[in-house]
Parts: sequence; structure tokens; C-alpha cells
Amino acid sequence: MDDQIFEKRLSKLKQSYKQLPSQTSSDKIMERIKKEEKKKRSFFSAQTLYAASFIGVLIIAGLLGTQLLMRGNGGTGDQPPAAVVPPSAEDIEERHKEIRQLYEDQLTAFDEAVSIADAEQYAFIQDAGKAVADFEKRETYKSNQELENYYNTVKQTVEQNVSVPSEQLAKLRAKAEEGKQIKDEEIISLLEKQRVMNEYYFEKWLSVSLNIHYTDVFAFADELNRTGTDDPEAGPIVKEIKDSGYRFYHEGEGMINFQPDLTLLETELRPSPQMKKYFEVENQAQVTEDGAVSVSPQELADRTLALEDFINKNPNFKYGEKLKERYEFWLFLLLKGLTNSEAIDEENRLKEEWKSALEYVMEKDPNSQTAEVVTRFYNELKEKNFTFDSREKYEQYQVDVPEGLVPAVSYKRGREFNILPLPDKIHKTYLVYKENGDIQDLRDLQPPDIIRLYMYAVVKGDADTAYGLLYKGEGTPAKEEFEMEIKNKSAEFQDISNRVYKVYEEYNEEGDTATFELIFKDGSSISYKVKIDLGDYTSSVVYQ
Repeated sequence: MDDQIFEKRLSKLKQSYKQLPSQTSSDKIMERIKKEEKKKRSFFSAQTLYAASFIGVLIIAGLLGTQLLMRGNGGTGDQPPAAVVPPSAEDIEERHKEIRQLYEDQLTAFDEAVSIADAEQYAFIQDAGKAVADFEKRETYKSNQELENYYNTVKQTVEQNVSVPSEQLAKLRAKAEEGKQIKDEEIISLLEKQRVMNEYYFEKWLSVSLNIHYTDVFAFADELNRTGTDDPEAGPIVKEIKDSGYRFYHEGEGMINFQPDLTLLETELRPSPQMKKYFEVENQAQVTEDGAVSVSPQELADRTLALEDFINKNPNFKYGEKLKERYEFWLFLLLKGLTNSEAIDEENRLKEEWKSALEYVMEKDPNSQTAEVVTRFYNELKEKNFTFDSREKYEQYQVDVPEGLVPAVSYKRGREFNILPLPDKIHKTYLVYKENGDIQDLRDLQPPDIIRLYMYAVVKGDADTAYGLLYKGEGTPAKEEFEMEIKNKSAEFQDISNRVYKVYEEYNEEGDTATFELIFKDGSSISYKVKIDLGDYTSSVVYQ
């Protein structure tokens, strides 16, 4: 409290004491006693009455004092509340230094744990770096509490993002063991990191898995999940993958792959009901194998209806677009099947099990959007005895996704794609090519790899390598001009890398030109062309 304000309040309190009559209260008390009590009380002396008077003064003074204090603490009185003192410039600068040091320390630890060049190019680390930079730009705050709140938010972002999956998972487990609620956003952050870093771990797994021998692929995948492997080369990598929250599974054709272990997350992290439902959907995601539908048409119908219900009931769910993409795919399978398990027979007639599945949908949930699409398809075929006029008509039939369930990015628009950072194979090629400048060093890279290599060189500011990767055709600038231009493209290419979701590849009839549409999660895209030398199959990027 300000010293001047305190002195003023104390002075007012003293004035209140002086204005109180010294005898009035005792006289009234004596008079009341004489009227109500007829008995003589010899022990009621003048001294006792004086004490009573003094007590009355203290009570009144206490009430006045309390009123004054209440006014000083934001009560309804005229006195203003104590001023909120903002943090000093030194305090703010100290917090800036602490958060920057935390980021640097976390990044160093990440680099030591992950054997990959330029790990800071991961999108999730870029997000943390931006949060730190934005915090450092802030120079004023209304209060110390506001500074602390912002500091703690950025600190949490850094600790969460700039950590390997195994470390992030361990922290979430510890938090759950303490009885704290794990937020959906925290789990989704881990899932996104697992998705983006899958390429890194898969490259390590591929380097050792080819030398592992097994007879029963299902039993071996189960063994990897339970106990790992005692293979001296594969063992540490398998452990690293498991510790990062993945589980191994049979992908098809005798191949073993891995994916996020949702059962582990559900069991140990005790997620929200919404997230549990999402896990249930994800655990049912595998409906195809080796080009065929791997579940019965009726089971597929149940899953498609359940997925529609979840999407509609959770319109703001973080992974909503991903689920819409899956719904589109499942609806297509429900109506048309897949290459090795088509919904029609050799006479172009709808197979009985597929026909029954459509009838099941219309009966089970007639008011669903899925039933609306199914009914339209069913009735069109019913008029033709459930037979397509030709295979061409069957192949050309378009499955229309109901309004509100259409994804921003269709499942047909390419495959998931990462740009930066480069996997070890492409980065090693980069170092060799940078040293030698020989285009033949790029023969082992596919056209999409050349796109990644080119963008990496631009982001690194390596004008010589980037220019060497360009197709020297019409419209390609001189090297000096190009060197000036790429200074402004480094941030642009890093941003593209952070936002890209899929790539759609298209080759011309001659096979010497490929167009790569880099697709973002909102459905927008940007395209690049690559020229392919059909003599030695080396590739170069067309300037744009």
C-alpha cells in the first residue's frame, strides 16, 4: 500500500475516535440497567461502566477501520484500488533469455537423440521457434502475472515440441500417473509428431529389417511388440521405435511396418471420451490389404455409419478433415469395392454380399447421409436388375460424398509427403553432389526426391547446388540473377514444407516431364515440374 494513502486513512480513523462522545454510551447503558433490573448490584462500579464505554468506542472504531480497509481493497468506497505495477524491462529481458536458453538446450538434446541433419526444419520445431521469437518481440506487459502467463505458455510449447516422441510420451505418462487430465491437444501433438517423424524411423527400420528372417509374419510382429528382438543391429532400433509410441503390424505381402500404438495411449493416458472414440475409429482404419477389402461389406457399412456419426457430432475435432477423407474412401469401397475385391462380378452384376450391405444401411439408419447416397445408388441399379451396362460404366460411376462430409483434400489426391528435413539417404546424396557437382551422383534419386533436394538447398542458402539442380531451358535465369532471387525464397520454401500434406504426381506420355502438385491441408496447392533425362534417368527442376 502507498505510504501517503496509509497516512491519510490513519488520520481519518483518529478523527473518528475524537468525534465519539465519551459518556453518552455509558449513561445509556446505566439507564437501561436501572429500568430493567430492580435488584441492587453493588459490584457494578463506575470503573466497570467506564470499561463498557471504552469497549463501545473500540467496537465503533473497529467498524470504521474495517470500512476504510474495504474501500482500499476494491470495495464500494471512493478510494481507488492499489495500482498494478508492470514488470520492469530487466524482468522482461530476463524471461526472454530464459526461454531462449530453454529452446537452445532442448534443440541440442533433440539433435543428440535424432541422427538427422537440420532437425530444426521439422514443422513442430519451427512452430516452437516462432513462439519463442514472438515472445522475444513483446516488450510491455500490464502486470507481472501477464508476463508469467505468457512465459509459461511458451515454455510448455518449447518443452512439448522440441522433444523426441519418446520423451514427449514419457512426460504424458508421468502426468497421467499423477492423476492429471491429459488434454486432447497434447495427445494430438504427439500423434502429429509421430506422423511427421515416421519417415525418419522407417528409414532406420528398413536398414535392418531386410536382414531379419522369420516364417510367421503375424507372430513376429507380435513378438516385436511384446519383447522386441535380440538381433544386435535391429534390437536398439526396435526399442527406439517402441519407446516412441509405435506398434508393429503386418502391412501386407509379408512386410512389417509400424504405426502409433493407440491402445497404449488409451490405456495409459486416460484420454477424453471424444479422443477415445477417435482411437476406436483409427483402430478400425485398416479395411484393405493387398488391393482388396479386408472386412465384410456389412462390417464396412457399420464402420462407415459410425464414422459419419462421429464426424457430425464433433464438428470442431482437430482431425476432422482426416476423418472426412477416410469417410470418402470407405463410402467408395462400400459402393464399388476395390481392385482385387470389386463389388460387381464378371457379368457386371452387383455381388449379393454388396447388395445385402446396401440394404443393411438403408434399414439400420435410413435417415443418415450415408443411407441417402446408398439409396440413390441402389435404386439406380435396381432399375437395371442390379447390373451395370458395361465395365466402363461401373468404373466411371462417381460416388458423391454428402454435403458436410466432403474433405478439403480427397483421398484420391496423392499420398502423404514430407519435404524437410531430408532423410539420411537424400542428405548424403546432397553432400556428394555439393562436393562434386556431377549430375550422375543424383541417379539413385527419384523425381520427388529432387524436388526435396532443390528446396533444401534454397532454404540453406546454397545457391550453387540449387542452381545446379535447375533445368537449363528457356526461362531459366542467369546464375547471378538466381542467387539474388533465392535470398527471398528461403522462408517461402520452409513455409511450404511446414504446410504441405500430400503430393500428387503426374507424368506426361513421353515420360520425360513430371508435375508435382504439393497439396496443403486446406486443399490449396502449388505445382513444380521436373524434367527427366530418359538416357540416364537423372532429373532437374524446371525454374518458376
